[in-house]
Amino acid sequence: MAGLAARAISPLLLVLLLVWTFPAAVDNSSLSSLWQQELPSTGIPEEFEKLASPLSATRTQLIVSKIRAGSFQQESHVSKDFCTSSSIYCPQKDTVVVPVSSPQPRVCIPPFFHYEYGVIPCGAAGATAVSAVQASAVFMPQEALIVGKKVQLPDTSNDLQGLKFLPSSIVDVLPKLEPDSLPELAKFYGVKKGSDMELEMENTLAHCGFKSEHEVKACQASGEGVVSFVSRVAGRNVDAVTAPALAKQEAMIMDVSFMSRQGKKTIACHNMKFPSLVYSCHMSHTAELMAVTLKLANGHLAHLPAVCHMDTSYWNPSHVAFQALNVQPGKSSVCHWFPENTFIFVQKTDS
Repeated sequence: MAGLAARAISPLLLVLLLVWTFPAAVDNSSLSSLWQQELPSTGIPEEFEKLASPLSATRTQLIVSKIRAGSFQQESHVSKDFCTSSSIYCPQKDTVVVPVSSPQPRVCIPPFFHYEYGVIPCGAAGATAVSAVQASAVFMPQEALIVGKKVQLPDTSNDLQGLKFLPSSIVDVLPKLEPDSLPELAKFYGVKKGSDMELEMENTLAHCGFKSEHEVKACQASGEGVVSFVSRVAGRNVDAVTAPALAKQEAMIMDVSFMSRQGKKTIACHNMKFPSLVYSCHMSHTAELMAVTLKLANGHLAHLPAVCHMDTSYWNPSHVAFQALNVQPGKSSVCHWFPENTFIFVQKTDS
């Protein structure tokens, strides 16, 4: 009898194991419902809706309770499959590639779609001639966007690697996305110290923590956070624009029109490198959004949004766009294409 008692599973542990092993049906209605409430004048893009967390409400609440109690550990017997079931990065894939005692310098250069505008402290690494040439397909002055002009398109594909947002209720009990939160957030995600992912987290948190007087910016780890930010900053009456994935190729500009001019609120949200899906959303009053129709190499037409930054005086002088265009900060507009899985929100005229 004593042996049987020792091997008995407590009722509470049994409930936890059952919830973890047989999760309740996934409820993705939270994100779409909030979108309808906060942004009623435009439908939720399918590309955005599919990024909602796959976790059920029951399991989400259980995780929240464990985080609040300080008992959530990725390596525990209950939460070891947390990364796969929530579609976030699995720390088991981590490899330690640098000495943990060596702080890594920030680099303000490519990947080109995740550049820094502001003057953030950077390492000694600068843009090479090769990177500037590659960037020339991404960046262009506004006067280059004219009908009949041939342009070299970059590869705009942007694979999210299957990552999803965390539920907003989990995000609410986690530390803020800022540099000082790195140790706690790395522990939550089970990310190894000195690994590739920890370095990505460090860079992303530096970006998220940087404050600029020229932009309204925020990083969001939940889809609900993105929706609330857009509603708060641009209002409830907006259009939502997405960008397609295109292969690197030559194309001809067939039509160009303005979607927004300077002074109109336009928010761009792009994904950052992090264990779960994190989007950086920023709004500038000096940007103009263009709708460009392109004739591709195969003869098909594609519609690609491009943003033109009309004031670059506050950008980092080492930004690769200046080398690609051979201009100085504040002396020229800088336009660029958007990668796949970028979401742009444009204030409507009557907002």
